[in-house]
Amino acid sequence: MRKMKNKKTGKIITVIEFIMLKYNCYEYYVTNKKYDDGSVEILAYGDDVEHATVYLSDIKETFFRTKDLDSLFPVPGWKWV
Repeated sequence: MRKMKNKKTGKIITVIEFIMLKYNCYEYYVTNKKYDDGSVEILAYGDDVEHATVYLSDIKETFFRTKDLDSLFPVPGWKWV
């Protein structure tokens, strides 16, 4: 688990998992924020950087998936804190 801070807004999120999708190579930085319907908040990095919610059970094919975040770069415009 690592904290990431937006360089412009100062918003801090807690990242608990990293997923790179196989079909489009998007990177999902999964946060610790969970909702009652079973979805989780992510910071998605692909063509752009955006906040979204996903169901982790819907993610089937990945190139890479880890909870060891120490060797990962942060999302552009964000930094590890």
